[in-house]
Amino acid sequence: MLKEYNVKQRKRLEMYFRCLSSTCIRGLLGRYYVVYEFDFSNVFFKRGLIKNACERWNIEDANSFHRQLRWLLEDGNRAEYRSLHARLATLSETSRSKYLEAHKDHEDFVNLKVVAQGIHQLPSGDISAFGLAWVIYLSRIGYVEDYLKKEEAWEYKIEAARQLQERYSSWADYYIAYSLGSKFSLVQSGGLDNLFETGLQKLMRNSSILYREAVWGQNLQPEAT
Repeated sequence: MLKEYNVKQRKRLEMYFRCLSSTCIRGLLGRYYVVYEFDFSNVFFKRGLIKNACERWNIEDANSFHRQLRWLLEDGNRAEYRSLHARLATLSETSRSKYLEAHKDHEDFVNLKVVAQGIHQLPSGDISAFGLAWVIYLSRIGYVEDYLKKEEAWEYKIEAARQLQERYSSWADYYIAYSLGSKFSLVQSGGLDNLFETGLQKLMRNSSILYREAVWGQNLQPEAT
C-alpha cells in the first residue's frame, strides 16, 4: 500500500498525520513533533513522550500495543458516550438540569455531566476523534518501538484519517470532538476533568500550517506520479 504513494504525497500526508496526532501531545513538544517525526534516536524528551503514552494505555509489549490500537480504532469510549448523549439530547434544557440533579449520586453522574456540557458543542455525540487521533499517534510510536512495520503503521494512519474525514468537516469540528472525548476518558479513569493545551490547539491559534500545508480534506488515495 505504501509504495502506491509517491514521495511528494507521502511527505504531505505525514505532515497531515502529525497534525492530527498533535492533539495527543501536551506542551511545547506538540508543535515540535508536528514538524519532526519520531526517529530511532534515544533523545530523552522523545523517550518521555513514548513512555507516557504507553503508560496511559497500559502498553507493555507488542500484544498489549495491538490490543489497545484495535480498541481505539473500533471503540475508544465512543459507544458509551453516544449512549449517554442520546439519553440527554432529547431533553429540554430544564428537563436536562433536573435529570442531572436527580442523578447526582448515580455512578455515571460524572460521565453524564461531561456529555451534558458538550451537548451543543457536539450535536452528533460522536467522539471518534479521540480514539482515532490516538491510533495515529500510537502508530507513529509503534513503528519506532518495532511493534509495527512501516507498511502497517501507514495503513493504520490512512484508515484513521479516512474515518476522521468521514465524521468531521473541519479542523475545528475535529478538535471539539477530540477535546470532549479526552475529557470523557479522563473522568472515566478517575482523573480530573481538566483540558490541557495540546499541539493542535497551538497550531489553530498561532500557525498557518493547517490552512497552508495540512488542509482538512487531504486526498488519502494514491495520486498518479
